[in-house]
Amino acid sequence: RKLQDRPSIAEVLTCLSFCALSTDDANQSGRLLKEAQTSWQEAGNHFSTGFGLGFRGAVALRQGNYKRAATLYSDAITDCEGAGDGRVSGWLAFQLAVVLKELGDLPQALQLMQDGVRVTLEYQDRWFLSIGLEATLLIAGDQLDPEQRARVVGAREALHLYTGSVPGVLERASGYT
Repeated sequence: RKLQDRPSIAEVLTCLSFCALSTDDANQSGRLLKEAQTSWQEAGNHFSTGFGLGFRGAVALRQGNYKRAATLYSDAITDCEGAGDGRVSGWLAFQLAVVLKELGDLPQALQLMQDGVRVTLEYQDRWFLSIGLEATLLIAGDQLDPEQRARVVGAREALHLYTGSVPGVLERASGYT
């Protein structure tokens, strides 16, 4: 069946890109996401454009291209906030924070972590908060004393159990495994 409308085309391309990324075909995923983003732009859907930029950032991160990932995550935050979706910008802030730490900008990474936590608490988004706690361990885990680290790990695990999220998502995406 041939799809005629841009949103449907964009949705199919987005789903295919997620499948490609989950099978470690980052190049194919990136190509599909770029096509999806073009379709979202043509459809005038700024939120999905921003979300797509965020996943393109994940592809760049998976490929080890930290500077490109930082640019894509930053652009994605701008697009999502411009579309009025602060909730997703919290998740994107966590992703960008991990990248900035890898690029050596720990102060900015920590600031983004605080911003992301504030947003996820504001929206009461337990799924994104569990990702934020995971990012906290990646970014500042070595700076936490044993009691603080235990509290963060315990909270992260409790949220993973509650939300059904998969532990280790950021570690795998950023090559920490």
